[in-house]
Amino acid sequence: MPQPDPPTTDPRPYRENVLGVFVNPQGLVLAVERTHHPGAWQLPQGGVDDHEDRDQAVVREMCEELGLQPSDITIVHRFEQHFVYDFPLGMDAPIARSWRGQRQTAYLLALAPDAQPDLRRADGEVRDWRWMDLDDLARGITHFKQPVYQQLLPLFHQWLAQR
Repeated sequence: MPQPDPPTTDPRPYRENVLGVFVNPQGLVLAVERTHHPGAWQLPQGGVDDHEDRDQAVVREMCEELGLQPSDITIVHRFEQHFVYDFPLGMDAPIARSWRGQRQTAYLLALAPDAQPDLRRADGEVRDWRWMDLDDLARGITHFKQPVYQQLLPLFHQWLAQR
């Protein structure tokens, strides 16, 4: 069930967004370091274009950011809950001029056995990637994305326990 928007007087809409959680056989998640934010690790994510649904968007975004092919990606599970966060007041980024924040749909994803990110084929948004424990990643995430990761953690752990 989608969460209601937090109360605010900000008239800007939320940007529809997808969040990819690739899980390896050891239960680690694929984390990315953004090119323009060295040292800041997060899960790969991106916007939903007007002409596509969320399933299409998550595959496209993962291909663009990680240099993957669509055949490298399997959607394992889509969380029905939306995860919402606001951009910080005064954030000086083009995205924050048009949007109040992001409303994310999270996906559990799997890589094909012979696939791995190839940043030479990617769009340049990501400078590095590695497998990490999601709890460790959540502890270091930027402050305004903390609520999303804190909501995602129990759902992720519940899913892992059931597999």
